[in-house]
Amino acid sequence: MIANALIEQVQNLLGAGLPHREIAKITGVSRSTVNHIAQGRRGILVDRMESPYQSHRAEHPPERCCGCGSLVYLPCRACALRALMSRIEAVMSREMVPIDNRRRPAQKDFRPRRRLQSLAG
Repeated sequence: MIANALIEQVQNLLGAGLPHREIAKITGVSRSTVNHIAQGRRGILVDRMESPYQSHRAEHPPERCCGCGSLVYLPCRACALRALMSRIEAVMSREMVPIDNRRRPAQKDFRPRRRLQSLAG
């Protein structure tokens, strides 16, 4: 992992118009890393926003979920996902009901007649 200060230095050198190879020699990072920074595929890391679950985890220990019995930080995400999937399946099954309930015509038997005779007798 590269420090944010080093990434800023590479960006400044790129802005100055230096070639990637020379920037790699000055900063000590590989040419491919310089290329990634130049293309915008690698940049300064930003602290992630704090999740509402992280503060909850610091205050309370994990508990048993009454739905699945797993030891989790409540609310149980697995149970929420299972409930969502069952609702989706219910909606999909309602949409898959055939519109036409008529019977299909009987399938024709294309086996050779000799075989049919041997099966009958």
